[in-house]
Amino acid sequence: MFSFGKTFDNYIKNLSKNETEKLLDLLDSSDKVFNDPLVLHYACYYKNYEVIKFLLSKHKSPFTIDDQGYSPLHYLTNMGELGKFHRSKDRSLVPTDFGRSNKVLLDSFDLRILDLFKIYKNIFYIQNESIINLHYLHYPIDLSFAYNDIKAINHFFKLGVDLKKLCKNRNNNGAPKKFDKNISAGVNLYFGILMENSRLGLYGKKYDWPLIAKIHRLLLKKGYMFNINKSANYSTFTMELSKKETDILIHDYKNLLKKY
Repeated sequence: MFSFGKTFDNYIKNLSKNETEKLLDLLDSSDKVFNDPLVLHYACYYKNYEVIKFLLSKHKSPFTIDDQGYSPLHYLTNMGELGKFHRSKDRSLVPTDFGRSNKVLLDSFDLRILDLFKIYKNIFYIQNESIINLHYLHYPIDLSFAYNDIKAINHFFKLGVDLKKLCKNRNNNGAPKKFDKNISAGVNLYFGILMENSRLGLYGKKYDWPLIAKIHRLLLKKGYMFNINKSANYSTFTMELSKKETDILIHDYKNLLKKY
């Protein structure tokens, strides 16, 4: 499905097997591999710390995007076409603190790798504007909210990511015509993702709800304001909820915040 020629395919094969020494030798010996515009993307996709560190030390740009508009950091968080392919193939479940989860979700954020990118100004603000992104998740941090990954969210904050700036950029770059601008006014979109997560139950509501409440309080602690009606519009838009369903969502989320 994703074939680039024998030499680069060998690079991908070695990445999949985590053969770091072979990868570094290949990058040193093959200009074709080293100069491929997706060499860093694939290293991020397979989350090979040493290869990513090597490529960045050789000044490979983390701002390069693929033909779908995805940066290496998007690949790190399993966004983009390759990420979709990976998620569709990996159905394995593993135990977590919050129940059992698809393994690919846990592989999506390597905080040590994120640290390699912190020296690059505005790297976390590269937005993918693909209209096929129905859930409006365009930035690397967005999937940490979709996965209720509080450790990754905290780490993005430590690296200086500002949700208000993300939402402002999102609106300035053009939202879908039917998208309610109130959703991304302030940071309502991020609270909206949490509300949607509370409805879907990624790990099961027993495990989701206390974690979601904890993330909610983290955002409030960071000074982000919350409008429950505007935030609920996120689910109304992405899941096409009726008014009755939206009202139920708001009622349940209020109960979640009271309980936890």
